[in-house]
Amino acid sequence: MRKPCSSTSAALLILGLLLYTGAARPALAQAVYVYQGDTFEAQNITDETPPEGSYDTSMRVSGSVTFESPLAPNQLFGDVTSEVIAFVLEDGRRSIRDSDPTTTDFSFFVQTDAAGAITNWAAFAQAEEDLGGDEQQTFEIVTRTGGSALDRGITFVDDVSGMSPVRLGTDIAFTGRPTSWTLVDESYILVVAERIDDVFSPGSGFQLSVEVVLADATASDLTAVSAAFGSSVLDLEEDEVGRWQEDQNYADFAALESDVSGTWTVTLTGGALASTSSFDFDTTSLSDADFFPTPTNLSPANGATGVAADVVPSWQDPTGGSARAPDAIVVELEGSGGGQNASNLVDPLDPDFIALDATSWDPPVDLEDGLTEFDVFYASVDDAFVSAIDVVPAGTVVWRPPDFFPSYPPGVPFLALGSETIVQFTVPEPTAALLGVATFATLALVKRRRRCRRPDRPSST
Repeated sequence: MRKPCSSTSAALLILGLLLYTGAARPALAQAVYVYQGDTFEAQNITDETPPEGSYDTSMRVSGSVTFESPLAPNQLFGDVTSEVIAFVLEDGRRSIRDSDPTTTDFSFFVQTDAAGAITNWAAFAQAEEDLGGDEQQTFEIVTRTGGSALDRGITFVDDVSGMSPVRLGTDIAFTGRPTSWTLVDESYILVVAERIDDVFSPGSGFQLSVEVVLADATASDLTAVSAAFGSSVLDLEEDEVGRWQEDQNYADFAALESDVSGTWTVTLTGGALASTSSFDFDTTSLSDADFFPTPTNLSPANGATGVAADVVPSWQDPTGGSARAPDAIVVELEGSGGGQNASNLVDPLDPDFIALDATSWDPPVDLEDGLTEFDVFYASVDDAFVSAIDVVPAGTVVWRPPDFFPSYPPGVPFLALGSETIVQFTVPEPTAALLGVATFATLALVKRRRRCRRPDRPSST
């Protein structure tokens, strides 16, 4: 069965989220620095109402910062905020990340040693939310070294009805023991599980994608990568240098959960990276309800024909009002002439931005004639909802000691959860009545030439 292009994009989106890049899958040259601080101390926790909720001693400051390349050695303490391409800071109650439109401030200052490791730093992030009724909630997260070294989370609520805000309550938690930043190895394994409902996989099923990215694969003669788990043995295909990927479909959640749970063995064959490693997948608390329901009432509808070139796709958001909100939404249109997409993972001023709760999208460029796919996809990487999924040893998959240690940021679920719906429709060619005869002849000639270079896409039947 042909895997739809939009499914691939969705998987790459989740991969980007897992590495806290906030958009597409990062290039292998990018550098991700991960932080996980000590837990907050009971004597340093203040709890007022408002705000709702409280900090506790299981919480801590954590997160990651992504650069285009590793930091330079012997760098004097200074501002590197402009060099950051993605970030997330968390304090156990709130995640503040670059892709969230509620984020209002972020700064990062660092000093490095002769090896380029971060030795001193100051990181600050802030987000604001409107609570209604003239109340505003603000979140601030700080980790810093120096004379007042600390990790701190603050949540406060203000009444903003007057000329100056009036503080209604503040929660604070901190520890005076900041830990350290770690440069994450660029090699990793990712497992993505999606609820699918589209013309390529009739009915409502699940798709599992296994992806292995090997940073130094170009220096080896690696010939194969395979993953064995449950009753499955997947032979991964290298779709670009250093990136191996394969999918598996399941009829329902029970089949997915049964196959995924237990011991996984990943084998690299050939060359300097040849190795076999195993780890355990614990899916004890994972359930069908952890996956977002697929969007409904899509327009254009599945299999529609004669759709206008300036169509505005629309859908019903099944996640609205749920206590569990997705982290991401992606809407894609893909046809014979190319594709367009929008998501909430870009700047709100970017033309590709679309609100997380949007139910329609007007693409900036009209569609070309021919078969088109329309996809709406929700994704989540919030480990609060899949907290029992762990990798053993925690936080690391060891492929080949001592010089090859793929890992992923601590505190991030190994299994990303999502949903998607894909439909197909056909946009007709403009008629001679709408175009001048000469223009129409030129347009038809250009289309024929393009189709000779790229075969027609298969139909939905």
